[in-house]
Amino acid sequence: MSKKRTDEYYKKQFHKYQKIFRLVAGKKFGINFSKPISFDEPVLILSNHTTDWDFIILSSLIQSHFYVVCEEHVFGMKVIGNINKNKLNSIPIFKGSNKAPHVLEIVRRLRQGNSVLLFPEGTLSHNGLTGNIDISIAKLMKISKCKVVTVRLKGGFFLQPRFRTKTGKGKMISAEVVNVYDKETIQNLPLTSLQDMVNDDLYVDAYKEQEIFKIKYGSKNMLEGVERYYNVCPKCHKIDTLTSKNNTVTCSCGYKISIDEYGLLHGENLAFNTFLGWEDLMKKVYAEKFLSDGIIFKDFDVSLNEISLGYKKKKIVTGLLFCDRFGFTIGDKRFEYSSLDGGDILFGGSSFVFGADGKNYELFKENSCMNKYCLSYKNFA
Repeated sequence: MSKKRTDEYYKKQFHKYQKIFRLVAGKKFGINFSKPISFDEPVLILSNHTTDWDFIILSSLIQSHFYVVCEEHVFGMKVIGNINKNKLNSIPIFKGSNKAPHVLEIVRRLRQGNSVLLFPEGTLSHNGLTGNIDISIAKLMKISKCKVVTVRLKGGFFLQPRFRTKTGKGKMISAEVVNVYDKETIQNLPLTSLQDMVNDDLYVDAYKEQEIFKIKYGSKNMLEGVERYYNVCPKCHKIDTLTSKNNTVTCSCGYKISIDEYGLLHGENLAFNTFLGWEDLMKKVYAEKFLSDGIIFKDFDVSLNEISLGYKKKKIVTGLLFCDRFGFTIGDKRFEYSSLDGGDILFGGSSFVFGADGKNYELFKENSCMNKYCLSYKNFA
């Protein structure tokens, strides 16, 4: 958290930066709002998550001040981190950790008369589909005791697929308020109904939208770094044998995949043309490996870091990382999947962050696929 200042100070800072954000949203993403929306009471804003720039787009759509819940690693960035921490007083949340303290802070700010923006997926879309919204979001809606605003963003997935650390060329399709739910409606509905409502409001299928709008995302490096996330060859099914350059990825077996300006994948006898299809293949190959005993994946020269506030890293060990059906080991540290408190990837797949033993950790290797350990934990634990 930033040092103690009044809400009035942060409101002034928000509106100061909001002018810059609107210029960026218009120039970079083609999103312009002639009549931004305002709320005269505190609201909880829930939006799907498509790019690292979503906050800028939403601060252009919504005129009235709000605090944003952002990932802890953002606070470790020099310029952006300083703005979020000292100027906007954003609420940091660590991926893969206990969310209870952050929930209390969200509720506290709402009760003090402020609005709060939250991306309930907790991560960018991995495959073009909006991630499922957990029942905990419905519980938060109940205890917040305020109006809830749902916002749907379209067009961001191809600008910044999960493996990309930077946005490419192209435009957003839209950003719009879907529903505003009053306090009475929220209190009278069961949790599962609220969960279903939010899932429906935020859901986007990027490929179906692309069939309609046919946005061009022309770039010279649309597949650059793809092997940090999608690391299975569609032909030979080998793992970690891919190398990307510009708009092509090549396997050591000689097989090549390319991408066109509309975001569709191409290759000889390729059984799919979407990242969703590639992810499904990857999970199938992983699942087959998890039927066997012994080491399933391994990587050399991986760093295990302990993460503290401001995303400050303390290196614990660097060495061989390997996983089996029940967990992973690096150096003298062993983490059973059953003991992990959530987990996710950062930096295009080079970083796997998770909580364990009341601490926050990161497995990191530059330009390597740490995502396979994250996907294994999420799908086979």
